[in-house]
Amino acid sequence: MRTPLVVLSLLAFAACATPPRGAAPEDFAAPDLTAKTVRLSDFRGRVVLVDVWATWCKPCLEALPVYSDLYARRRGDGLVVLGIAEPDGGETSADVRAFLEKRGAAYPVLLDARRRVYDALRVRALPTAFLFDRAGRLRARWSNFDAAIASEELKAVEALLSEPPTK
Repeated sequence: MRTPLVVLSLLAFAACATPPRGAAPEDFAAPDLTAKTVRLSDFRGRVVLVDVWATWCKPCLEALPVYSDLYARRRGDGLVVLGIAEPDGGETSADVRAFLEKRGAAYPVLLDARRRVYDALRVRALPTAFLFDRAGRLRARWSNFDAAIASEELKAVEALLSEPPTK
C-alpha cells in the first residue's frame, strides 16, 4: 500500500518541476513597466537570461548590478537579460521602476502580478535565473545568487553566445 503513495508523491513532485533542460518551456507573457506586453518568444534568435526576483529578496538585490553589467556588455552580441518582478507587497509598476532606478538596474523588467510567469517556469525560490538558447530551449537554471553562481551563469552565457546563431 505504501508503494502507490510514494509513486503518486513522486509524480506530483515531477509535475511541479522546472521544464527539462533542452525543452522549450510554455511561452509566457507579462507587461513591462510601461504596460506593453512582452513574450519570451519575442526574443527567439537571442540568448535570454531570465532573472526572477522580488524587491524584498536580499540575494535578488545582489544579482541586479551583476545582470545589469552583463546586459550592458553583451546585449550587442545577442544577449537579453529579462527581469521578472513579483510585486509581492502590492507594488505598482511605478514602485518597481523607482526601485530599479535607485539601484541602477538597466535591463528590461516585466511585472508578474498574477504569477503567470512563476507558474509557467515553475519557480519555487527567489532569486531563480533561467538561461535560454537562441532557439528558446532551456539550457540552465540556478536558484539563489552568490559569487559561485554568478561565475557559473557568466560562463554559461558566454558559451551560448559563442554558439553560431540558429537558422
